[in-house]
Amino acid sequence: MLKPLAALAALLAHASGTIATSRAPPPPPPPPCTDKEFAAGQCMRLVRVAAADKTAVCLDGSPGVFYWHPATDPKHKNDWILSFKGDGWCFDAQDCLGRSKNGFGGSDFLANFTRGWNGGELGGNDKDFGGFNKVILENCDGASLTGDVAEPLLVRNAARPQEPATPIYFRGRHIRDAIFDTLLDPLGPYGMAKAENVLLTGCSSGGLAAYLHSDWAHALMKKRAPKLKKFKTLGVSGFFLQHDSVQGKPVYQTQVRCLVVVEVVVVVVLLALLVLLLSLNRHTRWPMS
Repeated sequence: MLKPLAALAALLAHASGTIATSRAPPPPPPPPCTDKEFAAGQCMRLVRVAAADKTAVCLDGSPGVFYWHPATDPKHKNDWILSFKGDGWCFDAQDCLGRSKNGFGGSDFLANFTRGWNGGELGGNDKDFGGFNKVILENCDGASLTGDVAEPLLVRNAARPQEPATPIYFRGRHIRDAIFDTLLDPLGPYGMAKAENVLLTGCSSGGLAAYLHSDWAHALMKKRAPKLKKFKTLGVSGFFLQHDSVQGKPVYQTQVRCLVVVEVVVVVVLLALLVLLLSLNRHTRWPMS
């Protein structure tokens, strides 16, 4: 009886090894964005930013970035849609370390163009915003561009403690500032200093970012874009109401508390957001301790 079982075990081991080793290789990178595609609004190009003090960096220390495309309709040459990228947050040091190893936390992992977000209000066929100047603000700080810590946090990989610690940077607010400074530079190539109509938006954690940064962005635009007529904010799926998980655990509340400790974000803004969420969900209390 043991021989058939041993043979079956060997067969299963061989089959699992075959499956593991015959896994398809990753797909090749997409073809580059041609000048013709760019002119037609079919792709957006990556722009790296640099604050004067070199603090506008992603989790891994690479430069903060945004994707950009100029207006395709001359009548909308001074109209802008600014969209915060989603991609969630990281909630503790190990989580942020893992995020720094890919495009969620490092701009060097990102392609020099994107087609994947060229849909919805960012798409060229959208009847309201299709002809606008378009910007995607990449969320590479793991906290919706709110991080503001002077020194990097040295994080040792818990799974490989023998390896040297890795510096992790929480500089999202500096990335935000550098992106707007770049776009609003009156001598630069982007021309947002002439903006007349601006829509600030984003989806998921990007929608939350739109709410978090709305007042700041509006005040800045009024100061540095003197022709501004209309500024609106529209977050898509940007409210994260408090409720326990399907296991009955307060997962989101705990994660946000950890995020504030790790990132040292602008706590006053986050507390204001919590007050707003409380007003929308009166039957449940946010744990503030």
